[in-house]
Amino acid sequence: MRSLQSIWPTTAHGEWLDGGGERGLVSVIVPTYNRARELMDALESIHEQEYRPVELIVVDDGSTDQTPKLMEEWASENGRTGEFEVHFEFQPNRGAPSARNLGAIRSDGEFLQFLDSDDKLHPEKIASQVRLLRENPEAGFVYCLGTFFGGEKPGNQLSGFDFNEGGLPAMLQHNLYQTSAALYRRETCREAGPWDEELGGAQEWEYAHRALVACDQKVVFQPKVYNYLRSEDDDTRITEQGNEFLRERLRALGKVKKTLAHSGLVQKSSVARGLALSYLRLALEMHDQRAADSLVQTALRKSQGSAGSLLFFVSSIFLYLHEKTDEGFEYAKRATRAIRRELRRLTSYVT
Repeated sequence: MRSLQSIWPTTAHGEWLDGGGERGLVSVIVPTYNRARELMDALESIHEQEYRPVELIVVDDGSTDQTPKLMEEWASENGRTGEFEVHFEFQPNRGAPSARNLGAIRSDGEFLQFLDSDDKLHPEKIASQVRLLRENPEAGFVYCLGTFFGGEKPGNQLSGFDFNEGGLPAMLQHNLYQTSAALYRRETCREAGPWDEELGGAQEWEYAHRALVACDQKVVFQPKVYNYLRSEDDDTRITEQGNEFLRERLRALGKVKKTLAHSGLVQKSSVARGLALSYLRLALEMHDQRAADSLVQTALRKSQGSAGSLLFFVSSIFLYLHEKTDEGFEYAKRATRAIRRELRRLTSYVT
């Protein structure tokens, strides 16, 4: 394991989880905020897991609805035994990363499973992933594919790809997995450090990079759908959504760059190109979403600072034309479509 402690994000709790953990125990950490309606689906999906022993830690992030009452009732109905225990933690409203951190600090498991309170897991998810980690002792975590339920997105639309095929260059462009898809060894989370409580978006994407670096990029991909994400619109999400999301993605990308620089991985040409391309793509998206000019220009300059010769040239053209006129910027976008198609062709992943 590679220690990242010198670049760990700070946490309001002033501590991080210890090492060790009770052998065989899986700690499932569920942060929630005003999710009285959706939370029961998530809790039932944990109770229905084939695997035991499990400790379920629900962290209420300052809910003002019936969430605390329903949690207590559910725990009373499902009981607390040595094989399935339920614990509650409460904190003022600080956001999902802070709630996950508190749950991790209070956990005792050898393995950690984070589950967003509006999502759910397949009954075989934890059992199959514990088995894969037992069979692959060098792996820091295992993760599966995800799909959607409960909204307009089709249930056959998949989220995730095989890191062992695409590597960091592909991961810099796309989400490796959604929050609940991974099962971590406690040691991996210990070395990766806390979830970043400053980020209002792209938290799982940033955390996944630190977890990968912490375990020397040794992971197991499970090409099965064991993670289900609720796709309906929900204005009670702990993680802030909206106009600030692009800004948060830019901040998250800067933190990922810091992790890659700390580990020396950014010195690899393929990683440097992937980082530059990620900044460039974000700049294009910001432009399309009519984000502030300063954000677009910042992303383009960051792309220049990370790029090889070709991407440096492309980023420089975009920066110049964006500063001059939107019309010129649109011409530049059309002129580079062939390059972007080729870059997509070189990267194999499932979206």
